[in-house]
Amino acid sequence: MNYKFKAKLFTLLTVSLVFIFSFSHLGAATYTTYFSDEIFKEGTKIGNVDVSGLTKKEAKMELVNKITDWTASGQIVFIYGDEMKTMQKTEALEFNFELSIDTATNGINNAFLVDWRKDNINKVFQELTQKDISEFNEEKLKLQLLDSASKLIPGELTLNLVSFIKVDENNVISKVNIQNTNTNTSFGEIGEMLLPANESFSLLQFIENFQDEYTNEELSLLATGIYELIIPTNFKIVERHTSSVLPAYAKLGFEALVEKGQKDLIIYNPNPFEYRISITVKENELQLELIGAQLLSEYKSIIEEEAIKPKTIKQFESTLSEGKSYVKKEGENGFYIKVIRQILKNGVEEKREIISEDYYSPIHKIEVYSLASSQSQNQNGSDSSQPPSSSDTAEDNDAPIITPEDELWEQPDEMK
Repeated sequence: MNYKFKAKLFTLLTVSLVFIFSFSHLGAATYTTYFSDEIFKEGTKIGNVDVSGLTKKEAKMELVNKITDWTASGQIVFIYGDEMKTMQKTEALEFNFELSIDTATNGINNAFLVDWRKDNINKVFQELTQKDISEFNEEKLKLQLLDSASKLIPGELTLNLVSFIKVDENNVISKVNIQNTNTNTSFGEIGEMLLPANESFSLLQFIENFQDEYTNEELSLLATGIYELIIPTNFKIVERHTSSVLPAYAKLGFEALVEKGQKDLIIYNPNPFEYRISITVKENELQLELIGAQLLSEYKSIIEEEAIKPKTIKQFESTLSEGKSYVKKEGENGFYIKVIRQILKNGVEEKREIISEDYYSPIHKIEVYSLASSQSQNQNGSDSSQPPSSSDTAEDNDAPIITPEDELWEQPDEMK
């Protein structure tokens, strides 16, 4: 009986000791977990803010101070074309201090949890672009905005909204058809030309990648189509040449002459997107399309054309009977052409740019007269040192190089 009592007493004491020991340790752990303010270990960061050795409360105060300094260092700047809008960082962003601290892991660089105030940002978008934010790449914009904010880099936060435009891969910016040409059918094998963002494009360099041999005339035809294609855009003309006589396939103001090793067509794409030129050949018709992201403004081409009348050249022949004459060559008008790029926004003209000024000389008319008639006039008292009267010449005009009072004469053929 005494033995059983001792056994029960020993068991009771053992259980009591285990209970007391467990309670003291578990209680301390519970208190530390739920009631004490944990100190962050060395190497712990939230965003780029070092919170090593700080309690959660102290870490929050440090983050608040850093955010205050960052928001005061500059605004958020939204750029769209030539226009811009600004807004305070606190109007666009919301920092979650509590969750950032509670989810931080000791010894590593943790993300500073930030969210955007979409409604506020959308108002700025509508004022700046006349478009809703949904018409842009919303997710890409959000990620870049929040990533920049989480790093707390001092200064203005600048975002160019052009880079967030949704790109329709099938969007046709402009198209050109050159008809009634003996088009090289191998142009269709080229398929398309890529115009990289913020880079220049050289036709001669591009064509080196193909085995087909193209004549200067064929390359000029292709260059003419490309040149006309990019006139109603914001692409820049770096190098372009013209002929002395307008080719049959080209329209006034849109010719581009190319000669291997000498004369090239070079254009520059100032946009943050790649564009492509689609090339198709159908029944001797060259079809070109410029495809890519919609441009911020609307562009149109305006052609100012001035005809230059030909003069008349008088020649004399000894073999022609007295009083006879004939037209050896009909004259053709020359032209002075100014190509202007009109820039519109929301249908309203903003400005104009002169793209080119081309000049094609007139082809002068040639009339042939009898030398006997000329000699007869001289014998009748006219000054033999002077050419015949200019009463039969074409009416004077203001053609460049040739002044209005000039008369065009050639020496008579010598007597054989």
